[in-house]
Amino acid sequence: MIFRLFILTIGFGLAVSGGISSIAYLNLIVAGHGLDEYLAFVARRVECYLLPAGIGSFG
Repeated sequence: MIFRLFILTIGFGLAVSGGISSIAYLNLIVAGHGLDEYLAFVARRVECYLLPAGIGSFG
C-alpha cells in the first residue's frame, strides 16, 4: 500500500512538472510562432516528456 502511494506521488509530481512546462511554452504561440512550431519545440524538450511519463505511472 505504501509503495503504491509512493508511485502515485512520484507520478503526480512528474505529471504536474511536465504539464507546467508544456503550458509555459504556450507563450511561444503568443510571441508569433505557429502551432506547428510549438509542437516541434515541445517535442525536443525533455521536461515536456514528464507529462506522459507521469500520466502513464497512474495506470
